[in-house]
Amino acid sequence: MGLDVSSNSTGKPFNWKGIDLNLLVAFQALYQTQSVSLAAERCHVSQSAMSHTLQRMRTQFDDPLFERVGIKMVATPRAVEIAPVVDQLLQTIHRDLLAKPKFEPAEYKGVWRIGLTDYAEQLFAAPLYDQIKHYSPNAQVSFINVNRSNYQP
Repeated sequence: MGLDVSSNSTGKPFNWKGIDLNLLVAFQALYQTQSVSLAAERCHVSQSAMSHTLQRMRTQFDDPLFERVGIKMVATPRAVEIAPVVDQLLQTIHRDLLAKPKFEPAEYKGVWRIGLTDYAEQLFAAPLYDQIKHYSPNAQVSFINVNRSNYQP
C-alpha cells in the first residue's frame, strides 16, 4: 500500500490549498545561487517577486531558511536539511512526470498509417513496408489512398 499524501499524521485530510510547489523551485534557486537577484534571474521573476517568495517560504517552513551574511544568502540548518529532499522531488517531477518517454519503434504495437497516391504507392509501398517492419516488427502498416478529394494537410 502506498503513502497517502492526502492525509496527515492525525489521519485528517491534508489541506493542499495553501501549498505552492513553485516555492520548491525558488528554494532550489536560492540555495544554489545564494543570491536573491540570481535566483530571481534563474526563475525568470523580478528581484521583488523573489523576495516576496522568500517571505512565503519562511512562513510555509516556519524557518528563516536563508539569512543575509555580507552579499550572500546563507542557508540555515533547516534549509541545509531539506535541500536534498527538494532536489530529489524536483528531479522526480522532471523525470517521471514531465519528461516525455522516448519513442522506440521496435516496441510500437500500433498502426503506421501512410497516405500515398496510386502512383506513389506503386513506387514506394513495398520498400516502405519492408523498412517499417524491419524497425517496427510489432506494428501494422496501412496505406491509405490519397487524392485531391480526400487530401488533408
